[in-house]
Amino acid sequence: MSNRKTARRKGTAGSAAEQARRTPAVTDERDAAPAKPAHAASAAAVERAAPARPNLGARVGGAVTGPHGRWLVAAGLIVLVAALARFWNLGLTPFHNDEGVNGWFTTTLIRSGTWTYDPANYHGPTLFYAALVSTTLFGLDEVGMRLVPALFGLGALLIVPLTRRWIGGAGALAALLLLAVSPGMVFFSRDVIHEMLLVFFTLAFVVCMTRWWEDGNAGFLVLGASAAAAMFATKETAVLTFAVLGLAVVCLKIYERVAPGVLGRPPAWRRSAPSWRPSAPASRRRGRLAPDERFARFGGRDGLLQAVAGAVLAFLIVWVLLFSSFFTNYPAGVLDSFRSLTIWTQTSGATQVSGPLTYLGWMVRDELPIFAFGLAGALFVAWEARSRFAIVTSAWAIGLFLAYSLIGYKTPWLMLNWVVPFALVGGYAIGRAWEARHALIHAGAPVVLAVGLVLSGAQAGLLAFRDYDDDSNAYVYVPTKRDALTLVDWIRSEDTRLGTGGQIGVVVMSPDYWPLPWYFRDDTKAGFYGAVVDVAAPIQIVRVDQVPSLPAGFDGKYERVGQYTLRGGVDLVVYRDRGGG
Repeated sequence: MSNRKTARRKGTAGSAAEQARRTPAVTDERDAAPAKPAHAASAAAVERAAPARPNLGARVGGAVTGPHGRWLVAAGLIVLVAALARFWNLGLTPFHNDEGVNGWFTTTLIRSGTWTYDPANYHGPTLFYAALVSTTLFGLDEVGMRLVPALFGLGALLIVPLTRRWIGGAGALAALLLLAVSPGMVFFSRDVIHEMLLVFFTLAFVVCMTRWWEDGNAGFLVLGASAAAAMFATKETAVLTFAVLGLAVVCLKIYERVAPGVLGRPPAWRRSAPSWRPSAPASRRRGRLAPDERFARFGGRDGLLQAVAGAVLAFLIVWVLLFSSFFTNYPAGVLDSFRSLTIWTQTSGATQVSGPLTYLGWMVRDELPIFAFGLAGALFVAWEARSRFAIVTSAWAIGLFLAYSLIGYKTPWLMLNWVVPFALVGGYAIGRAWEARHALIHAGAPVVLAVGLVLSGAQAGLLAFRDYDDDSNAYVYVPTKRDALTLVDWIRSEDTRLGTGGQIGVVVMSPDYWPLPWYFRDDTKAGFYGAVVDVAAPIQIVRVDQVPSLPAGFDGKYERVGQYTLRGGVDLVVYRDRGGG
């Protein structure tokens, strides 16, 4: 042992001697510099040895060209393309019936300053208050209204990259691509209905609650509770979403019990303890009892109770503020929010009733890539047993698809509620295929994805910009025909010709007239009667089957100027006062 120590000392001394020998001696006092203190000499040596810090441009360039930077650039480019598809020419399509009604509600809110929640309408106030902000900033018109779903649709895409920690970088990009060009996600991001807001808040809720459960950060719980309240304040179908999400967690627990017997191995997350769980031996070495592991990541039992209290408070604040119309309809609005659930359960099977295979046909026809990738992904994640998030998301997607298929009431926009989780699961499977060691699987994954993207992208483009009033497409549900905009333009030209300043006066006798009240919202003389009446006005509009019932002498006073299609099966005949107004 002593010989080893001596050798090390000799080595040290030898190095010092060699260093001294290589240092030139100072022979002239005029050439000698004042001796520096030892610590100053050391600092100077460190400064010489340290590499020069790159400038800001080099640091930014390094961040962008690094793996994480390249991933962010790719995600940003996808979002940019998605934004163009959602925001380009928002005023192209005419408002359909529901858009006209929602636009009318928003107009009432703007002009009266209040909006009263009606449980018989059973759609919440979130859309209208968001539209209030949008139209105040950008104008009360089609673009100002449609900016709301466009922004929430884009916001839903911006949440998808946050799932990277659970479905992988390649998986998150694949899911983002699928949703960016999904025909339904593009089409209803340009449509003033509640569904895109519900999709956004649901995805936000899932991500926040998953992060809270993993990290124990109370902020995520509060954000998740706020998103949950916003879901309820957006649409009553949030109840079904919550029920399915709860069952999805139950499915995870069942899967964890069944998987070892079926697969012959436990799920991957069962083979390693979570990083937040302290080891018992370490606790014993500290000489005290280990804290309750169930609450450790939440900051202990007290921390968990405080977080839950904050979440409950946030939930109640959002719920009460929105349903009470910011206390202008309190407590009636809050109480009516519960009545809406009863009304929905009573009426959900009374209208728009279709068979249990309707959604299957619509998904195959309009969302085939996401549906195929999602179903294949669900099978893959069940076999792989690697990601709890993917297991729950699979159950979420399949559960909503089956639940809505069994309910008689069916509308195409409801499909968005399971299109998103199917895309996440499909993206996860594509990402795992991309990471596979097998060359054929690795090379085939992007090719198959590209084919799906081309198919969906072409469908989305045609649907949003050409076939938006072709009701042979499932997503185009009782559309207003573009012929209606021709009618509106003609009436506005008549108003200009007569110089009536937007108050030309229109009598609409047709029982089907939405969205015309939205287009004539500024004409205080416009009347919508829903039946044949004898009311004088420069412009008279009737449904074609009402023509034989017009009052005597009508043809002598008014001339027929044209016939326009409002929507399928609703043709309007327009008359003009022969006296020119």
